[in-house]
Amino acid sequence: MRDGAMGYNVSYAEKVKGLADMQLGLDSDGAYGAVSASRNVMDGLDAEYEARARANFDSESKPQLSHALKLSNKLGYAQLLHGTDQEPKLRMGYEFNVDA
Repeated sequence: MRDGAMGYNVSYAEKVKGLADMQLGLDSDGAYGAVSASRNVMDGLDAEYEARARANFDSESKPQLSHALKLSNKLGYAQLLHGTDQEPKLRMGYEFNVDA
């Protein structure tokens, strides 16, 4: 319930073996979807990709799309991010596991 009206949200998610995780959905506002995948590029270098999209039913909103690509190794990562109405960004940092 939102503002006295009944809403809905239906989604379908699937792991496509060897390719990616996918999700498609429809809710009271519009349609949406996401795709994510990760791969080992070479020994010590991994890649992750994610894309998300949303299209609303109202004519005032334009469709939104965002995606990110991340390359990482044992020393750190570099991530490229971009989305509708956003400038591309490069994010860099460290990733490491701490055993307690």
